[in-house]
Amino acid sequence: MSAPELSPSSVARGEASPDPGRPLFGLIAIAVVSILGSVLAAIWLMSMNYAALRQHGAAWVLRLVVVPVVAFAAIHAFGYAVNSQGASRVTVVLTYLVILPAAAYLFADWAQGGAIRARAAAGLPARPLWQAVLVALAFVALAFVFPLILLLMFTVVGLVEASV
Repeated sequence: MSAPELSPSSVARGEASPDPGRPLFGLIAIAVVSILGSVLAAIWLMSMNYAALRQHGAAWVLRLVVVPVVAFAAIHAFGYAVNSQGASRVTVVLTYLVILPAAAYLFADWAQGGAIRARAAAGLPARPLWQAVLVALAFVALAFVFPLILLLMFTVVGLVEASV
């Protein structure tokens, strides 16, 4: 009797024995990162998991399509929260702190939970939580640096236009 065929999709669904390749971030790490760093950081961790599962197409779709779309939506929601009054602001804050992290956890569980559980059941180690926290901190730093880069860029453009 031959060994079962291992495809990345069957491993992701937890239908086959896990490949002991690169470790994955666990669901708790994805949930913690979505609270600390944002849903963008959680999506980035999921893309790293897809890369470890050798599903490079899915990893790049998350990195090049999903992260920019979610970032655009987050910037607009943040602008709405800043310009809104009372209850609307509370709704946006609760969305960022509760609903979006819960959605990130549920999506990660649906998309990669089988592979994560299969590796845990096989006794394979997961990536440490501190690595996930570093990803979250990188996204927090980017959130602070990005507006400064835009400000510098608009200042330079303004100076160039003023000199013409």
